[in-house]
Amino acid sequence: MEGQTGLALDTLKIVKRLKEAGLEERQAEAIGEVLFETREFDLAQLATKADLALLRAEMRSEMHALRTELLGEMDRRFAAVEGEMHRRFAAVDARFAALEAEMDRRFAAVDAKLAVVQTELSMLKWMIGGVGFGLLLLIVRSFWPGAP
Repeated sequence: MEGQTGLALDTLKIVKRLKEAGLEERQAEAIGEVLFETREFDLAQLATKADLALLRAEMRSEMHALRTELLGEMDRRFAAVEGEMHRRFAAVDARFAALEAEMDRRFAAVDAKLAVVQTELSMLKWMIGGVGFGLLLLIVRSFWPGAP
């Protein structure tokens, strides 16, 4: 007899050997059938090369699908993180721009005050010069009463 796997089990030969060993024909046939059924059951549980090839193809397909899904999920998450980073950097840039504008305004105010102080210092310099010249004339007149 031949099973599904292509491996033959000669039950007639087994029965003949069991009868030669002293068993009755009914017992020998029963043992032969049990051996055949057991072997067919055991062999039916074994995977063939075709079964393994099919399983391998299925596993590769599932792994490819999983890889594609994981890469897609990673891309989505990276895009979300990148978007959040851009949003936060834009907020930081806006804060720096506001600070820079405030600094520019304050520096402009300081520059304006410095310009006023420079003008006042220039006027004060002329005034001190005028007062100094007047004092010099008074001193000269006091030592030379006939001088202009």
